[in-house]
Amino acid sequence: MNNFNDPVSDITFGQGMQISLNNYYDILKAQAGGLGVGEFLQLKLVADSVDISKPLNEGGIYEWFSYYNLLNRSDLQIVPQPLSGSVLTGVAHVSDIYGKFLNKLSSLVTTKTLSPVDQAKVDQLTGDIGDLQVEIIKFVTDDYTNWMAYCKLRGISPGDNIAFSQWSAAYGNSDRIQSLMDTKVIKIYQKTQLINTTYANPDDQEIIDALVGYTNAAMQLCYPTFPDNDYLPTVISLNYLSGLPHMSTALYDNRYVVTFDKTLDFIKTAAVGTLNAEFSKTTDDSSSITTDWSYSGSIGYAFIHVSVSESDHTTISQDFQKAISLDLSAKASLRVNINYGSWFKPNLFESQYITDNPDMFQEFFGNTGTLLYYPTALVLIRGFEIDFKSSQNWVYDYENKFSASAGGGFNVFGINFGASGSYTQDTKEHHVDQSDTTLTIGDDENTLRFVGYVVKKNESIIASRHANYKSMGLL
Repeated sequence: MNNFNDPVSDITFGQGMQISLNNYYDILKAQAGGLGVGEFLQLKLVADSVDISKPLNEGGIYEWFSYYNLLNRSDLQIVPQPLSGSVLTGVAHVSDIYGKFLNKLSSLVTTKTLSPVDQAKVDQLTGDIGDLQVEIIKFVTDDYTNWMAYCKLRGISPGDNIAFSQWSAAYGNSDRIQSLMDTKVIKIYQKTQLINTTYANPDDQEIIDALVGYTNAAMQLCYPTFPDNDYLPTVISLNYLSGLPHMSTALYDNRYVVTFDKTLDFIKTAAVGTLNAEFSKTTDDSSSITTDWSYSGSIGYAFIHVSVSESDHTTISQDFQKAISLDLSAKASLRVNINYGSWFKPNLFESQYITDNPDMFQEFFGNTGTLLYYPTALVLIRGFEIDFKSSQNWVYDYENKFSASAGGGFNVFGINFGASGSYTQDTKEHHVDQSDTTLTIGDDENTLRFVGYVVKKNESIIASRHANYKSMGLL
């Protein structure tokens, strides 16, 4: 069995080969169905598995937790770089950053219309609402951590509503969270009453309407943080979730609603975008990542990594030096488009206020801005498999050393074939097959991987800066 402390080391593929992550990027870009204006592909260097239940699955239904799994990968800040090295790209939610953007943008509208006294009230309420949200998140996080520890100690299902209610009454923060939420709702109402007036300029009115719409609780839904069937005897349904108080707890996460252009059933079963690609010595080198992103850094990363001892690494390296080709295949590759709903209005990123005040919006649209890129689609692959061909027989015992029961430890193109303990109901064990000059490693045909984002770039603040510099004779 592989040692947990074995170092993760790069493996060079073949002699005289020009294959790199760029070639894999080219394939995913094509599988994404082409990119729209201002869209880019962000490749994930850690392609985590996505546990999605097929609706009406006899083995257990957890439809809403499946949507939550997709939501957690969609409503997420994008780091402005071509490669993402972590399972989750950013820390903050796009929805929260967008709300902060709306508050700043609307302040330029209201200062022209409201009295100084009312504007001061709006500013105070905005600050209070933000502070309340920080407190709420702290209490929810504490509850989740403590509740999970309690469930593990007592052998309780974390989705047990009755047990949670009893635990929360004795040890939790539900009452505090509810009190903070009540105060937050009141302050949002007070702020809305102050700003929700008629504005002469249609563009100003659109900004205020967007902020008022964003604060509408109907834009949010409580999602289960555990599989639906863990909540028995509760039956998780849209009616049940929409009837819950708009308040996050250890059991439910109150989030802005995000939907997708493909059903769970389609994602789990459709044989679309079947992937078959061969790389060999005749495969041309590519620099597509650098070209697409105008990226100055090196993209020459190794695309094979193994977690083994130093002596095993030497043997594997010698094996792969004799490799002559690899075939990449998948049962399906999908571009799943993200629909943010009416609470999200990206056309406001082109507001004249941003052009006129670029420094004020630098945090959102600067070179490292939190809204410089936002995700428009997830790129998912199901049933990933790779065949390596060698000019000689493989020496190392890959079949035993990298099987799921042995602990995995083989990573190719960011897809990590891990230990059996990491597999779940809808993420099955991978397989390793070794025969003479052929080595095959792949997921179960139903295992789904999140391999990249399609992201949209906001050009407004950059374009306005270039225009200003040009008018000053600096360009």
